[in-house]
Amino acid sequence: MVAALLVRAYTGRLERPIGLRQVPLSTGRALQKWKVRPNIERESKIDHFPFGDPLLTNNDGPTIANEESFTFQKIQKIFDVEENRKTLSNAEKRGDIPEAVRTSGNHRKWFISQLPMIGQHYGFMQAPDSPKVAVIYSKKGGVFKTSIALNMARMAALHNIKVLVVGLDDQTDITSALGHDFGLDDDMSVEEADKILDEELSLADLIDDDDDDDLTVRDLICKTDLPTLDYIPEVPELDFLEQEIQKTNLRDLWLIKNVIAPLKNEYQLFVLDLGPAWNMLTVNALMASNILISPIECKINNYRNLKFFRKKIEKFVKNTSSSFSHVFIPVKANDKKKLNRGIKKKYQQSGDCVSTCIPVSGQVEDAMAMKKSVVEFAPSSTVSTVMKQTIKEIWHEVLESPDNPFIEMPHYQRKSSENSATI
Repeated sequence: MVAALLVRAYTGRLERPIGLRQVPLSTGRALQKWKVRPNIERESKIDHFPFGDPLLTNNDGPTIANEESFTFQKIQKIFDVEENRKTLSNAEKRGDIPEAVRTSGNHRKWFISQLPMIGQHYGFMQAPDSPKVAVIYSKKGGVFKTSIALNMARMAALHNIKVLVVGLDDQTDITSALGHDFGLDDDMSVEEADKILDEELSLADLIDDDDDDDLTVRDLICKTDLPTLDYIPEVPELDFLEQEIQKTNLRDLWLIKNVIAPLKNEYQLFVLDLGPAWNMLTVNALMASNILISPIECKINNYRNLKFFRKKIEKFVKNTSSSFSHVFIPVKANDKKKLNRGIKKKYQQSGDCVSTCIPVSGQVEDAMAMKKSVVEFAPSSTVSTVMKQTIKEIWHEVLESPDNPFIEMPHYQRKSSENSATI
């Protein structure tokens, strides 16, 4: 009830003014805590949300009572907006962007569910002409793969680009970072926890659907706090999925056939977050990709192994007749150390690396804990500036990446690459 009253109060949906005497005492206190002024009509005239009513719960999205709000100054920093307040005010009047909510003192704020429309008009990420698949993969763990996947996905979604994140790592890091609630509790028994996880739907259920022949990939999709960002959660049963894919026809195209192709008209960007292992899920992701993004640490062993990793990918492309861009992101450089500086410089001179280097930062970890990009969490920080520049350069490569012919090609016209999984 509290959430419903807050929504109506903040959006002007109140059918009639309410007073604290008309609601339970606990609700009245909650309204006072949230500084909702009873018996006074709100100045905001918002009567709809551009992506539907956000009164959703659990993994279907947040309630608006829990939505973060953003000031003009914060929006400026997130999107690098050069326009002034008056420009945004005029855009509000024209209906180009959602109307801000007026708070006490007549300050203007926007809810996070409204930000994508602002990002579309004033941000720095242009929507692609055709759906793109970005794969985040490196042979080494602990190199910010999940951080990059989360930041890229959220920033694209904040620019009104419809994004689907597909978790392909049984460690479930990206699933947790997106705020998925498995409903587990430390006070549960092992049997209770097992039962809950057994009922959790994942990609493995698409290949083992004896219990539900009507199950489709759309049944697996979960919502986030952003109306433009969805995800398919990971579970440990991905190991089972990987083994079962080995037995199917056209095994290296299973992900295209069952996930990408059915949803290509509903999403503009697919972000696939992989673990460090090279397996059939890796092969499927690369076959579906338009661009491969590989974080690489600024250490001597990583530097020496880079040429072998490049050859591995080149061999894969040749043997499978696939075509995708490949870009590297240097991470964890310590500029106080000569060797680290030298390796970073070598990476950046190679021609297939971005010009930035993502540093070790507690703010990135804190942002992930809050289920946010670091750009949202700490927009004025140095690491936010670095992350934004990294995403800008990566996004340029995404837009320039070649189309994937396998997504459009009827599956019966292509022979399976028998050797691709063992490259």
